[in-house]
This record gives sequence, C-alpha cells and structure tokens, in this order.
Amino acid sequence: MKRCLTCHVVYDDKQQICAKDGSVLVSTSFTKTQEFLNNRAVTTKRVVAGIAGAMVIAIFVFGIFYTFNRQPAPPTPENMAVPSPEKANEIRQPPSEPAPQPSKNKPGYFVIGLSSHEQADAMQEMERRNQTGHQTHVTYSSDWSDLSPGFYVVVYGVFDTMTEATAAANELKSRNVQVYVKYAGSPKSDTVAIPEQDTSPRNADPINTADTNQEVAVRQYGVVAGEAVSEVMKLWEQRFTRCGDSYVSLGSYNNLRQLRGVQFVVSQRHPLTKADELNGFEWTGQVKAKWNVWRRATRRNSDWVWGDWKESPQSFTFDVSKKNSRWKVLNSIYDQKKVECPDLP
Repeated sequence: MKRCLTCHVVYDDKQQICAKDGSVLVSTSFTKTQEFLNNRAVTTKRVVAGIAGAMVIAIFVFGIFYTFNRQPAPPTPENMAVPSPEKANEIRQPPSEPAPQPSKNKPGYFVIGLSSHEQADAMQEMERRNQTGHQTHVTYSSDWSDLSPGFYVVVYGVFDTMTEATAAANELKSRNVQVYVKYAGSPKSDTVAIPEQDTSPRNADPINTADTNQEVAVRQYGVVAGEAVSEVMKLWEQRFTRCGDSYVSLGSYNNLRQLRGVQFVVSQRHPLTKADELNGFEWTGQVKAKWNVWRRATRRNSDWVWGDWKESPQSFTFDVSKKNSRWKVLNSIYDQKKVECPDLP
C-alpha cells in the first residue's frame, strides 16, 4: 500500500502519483514513521506553548497578589521616633526595691556587719560602707540588753520582726555584703549615763595624770569606781608602751598607733539590783580610755612613716565588774601589742 503525504489518500502499490495533487506516493511503513515524528513535533510545540502560557498566567496572578498585599516599607533611621533621654533612662533602668534603711535607737532585730572591740575599726568600716551607698551606724553592744558586751558593731538596720530583718539581710548578702541578724533587745534601762569630763590638758603626761584619773572617779562615784579605773589602767599598761607624753602600740594591721593626752574616765555606772547584791556583785559599769589626738605609722622598708595627727571622738571602752572582791575587765584591746618606743618625730 502507498499513501500520499499531502492528502493522506491510500493507493495500491502500483500507483506512483497521487491523482488529486500529483504528489509522489510512498509506502505505508515509511508513512507511519513519518506520521509519528510529525505528531511528536506537533505535541512538543503544544506542550511548550502550554508551559509558556501557564508562566504568563502565573506571573500575572503574582503581580496582582503582590500589588494588593504589599506592606509599607519600614521607616528609615532618620524618620524613626527617638525617645527623649529621660524616657530612654526609664527604659534602660528597671525599677528596683530601695536598699534597706537603718533605723537607729530603737529596740529590735539588728542587721549587723562588722563587730570589733576597737571603735576606730568600726567607724572606718561604717564610713567605707556609707561611701558606697549604704546607710549604716555604729553602736556599742554593751548598751543593749541581748548583745554580747564589749563590741562596736556596724548596724545596717533595726527591724521589728525577724522576718523583716532576714529579708533585709538576704538582700544585702545578694550584693556580697556579709551580715547576720541578731536580736539586740532594748537599751539598758538600768544604766545611768555619767557625763564624760576632760580634766587633763591636751599634751598631758600619762604618768602624771594616772592618780588624777583615779581621784576624779573616787570623788564623783566612790572609792570602788577609783579601783575600777585602776584595774583598767593595769590592763592598759600590758598592751601600750609609755613614750614621753604618749602611749604607743602595734595594732592588728601591723601599724603603729600613737595616742596623746590619754585619760581614763568612768562613763557608766550600773546601779546594783537586789539580785546583783545576792550574787556577790559590788560594782559594775564602764570605763573609757580617751585621748585628745592620735596618728598612725606604717613601715616603709626599715623605717616608720608617720601620718598626720587627727582629732576624733575615738576611745576604748571596758566593761568592768567587781564580784566577791575580784575584779573582771573585759579586754577590748586584745589586738594591741607593746613595742619599744620608736623614734618619734
């Protein structure tokens, strides 16, 4: 069989020319192959055209979607609102609870930092803490009913309840401040404050004023008070060295301390109760060692370098009692050591 490639009319094998258009006839086997190739080409063109059309439609639809859903551009840094410095600070600094405020001169639970037998150390610690924003004060433990006597303590606050004091202590500990809570009780109501009197000149020689100190105590508060001053002075002589018109000792920080114009006075006398008398007490009270001026010296190589003279209300306080004819003096100068008299400028 033969077929016309133009009009696709089928003829027998003897026919050579298409009767309709005069085209040369070909065998049907060749015609099927050619028809397949032609059909595939047509199909390919249609697929490509369909893909191209689909892409055009997709682009068109995306353009419509983008136009209706486009978000406004973010403001440039120049157009952004900048908060005022005051409001910026409010944002950067979150509010915090105020630090616990100390309450002075009232009974209760004390939040205590440093405790020292030496008043100068407690005062120095108080000043250092206050310079860092705390509000501390120094009190003498012997003035409170439930504190161990003989200590100068740095107090961060006084509170009515244990809960309040513990919360304040924990807040301080969170800032690396070492404190503890102690119930101080109330001020001792059975003590009678005795005015401290300065009866010696500024540069008085301690050797010449020793008898004067005892005489003043005896004249004001009786013979036993003079004995109390004498007992304190005995302990003092074990820790301090007389050098001319001064006393000198080596302190806990390996510094020399020179005190001038030292005197000893009865600062408090505790009236004896009936129970005290039955327990054998003959006298209880406090004696203070006071001085007019003082200074420190630090060692530099083999020499002592002295600092400036200072005037300040510093003193050592001793709790003194006489029971069954025996005296007891609470040692508040345990960290002071006698030294050979240095070359004093």
